[in-house]
Amino acid sequence: MLNLIRMNGYRARHMTCMYVLGIIICLFAIFSIATISATSGEIKDGEFVPYETPAEAMEAGYNEAKAEAEGTAEDSDNDVTIQLGLISEQPIRADGTITSYLAYIYEDITSGIMLIFMTIAVVLFFNREQNSGFIKNIASKSTSRVNVYFSKFIVMALYTLVSLLLLAVAEYIALLVYYKGDVKFGVDVIGDFLPKMGIIFLLHLAFISGVVMVTTLSKSSTLGITIGMLANTGFSTFIVMPIKAWFDIDISKYLVTPNIAKLNLNSTGDVITDTFLVGIIWLIVYNIIGCAYFAKKDIV
Repeated sequence: MLNLIRMNGYRARHMTCMYVLGIIICLFAIFSIATISATSGEIKDGEFVPYETPAEAMEAGYNEAKAEAEGTAEDSDNDVTIQLGLISEQPIRADGTITSYLAYIYEDITSGIMLIFMTIAVVLFFNREQNSGFIKNIASKSTSRVNVYFSKFIVMALYTLVSLLLLAVAEYIALLVYYKGDVKFGVDVIGDFLPKMGIIFLLHLAFISGVVMVTTLSKSSTLGITIGMLANTGFSTFIVMPIKAWFDIDISKYLVTPNIAKLNLNSTGDVITDTFLVGIIWLIVYNIIGCAYFAKKDIV
């Protein structure tokens, strides 16, 4: 197993797409920080004008919320709202500052943005071997296919961890530059941050396990990436809502991506337990199915 992990690690380190995704993650971190200015000013006559006081910013936020509420009231005949895409409720005060770095990075990660990058990475990594001849060479040896499957998954789990750390470092540096060093790290929330980030990481692993399973069963990179992207951007709503309407069962609480968004730094008790169970159960189920199929399929 250790040799297989080393071989797959070598493959991952020599795939150009892994480095390209790393660069995109860093660019996203910079873009995320750049959007903070939008909360501390407004566009007037084609130019950005910063708010002079926190009170002015809060009033602008109140007016925006009021206008949105009025618009919602006008459309009150529509009982169902479908929301697609990714949302990050960044912890930004009215004056444009953030509560703490840890709170900020946590909100970005739980938005699901990293799942997009991980979907692309794992699909390209798992399917590339079909053309490279790697899997054919391994299959001809006495090596267990179960070990082959899990060695690849372990490498992708490590890549996911490294990618999360890369985003964290890039955002911290960008925040330091943006606020000229005046950034509160968030030591007061670290007790909540670490265990909950552990669960979020587990949910990320469960998600990529599902993507890997789809890719393995279909042998299609296109289908694997498509399913991963749709699942991460809210298209599961089109399945969840009819089931809830017809059978009065809300299956969203048993899905991975809604649980990533649900677990915030203030979550306690049942929410923490539920999200952990969802992560561990789907991680096991996806890997058992994917591994069982991989172990029995013909290598041609």
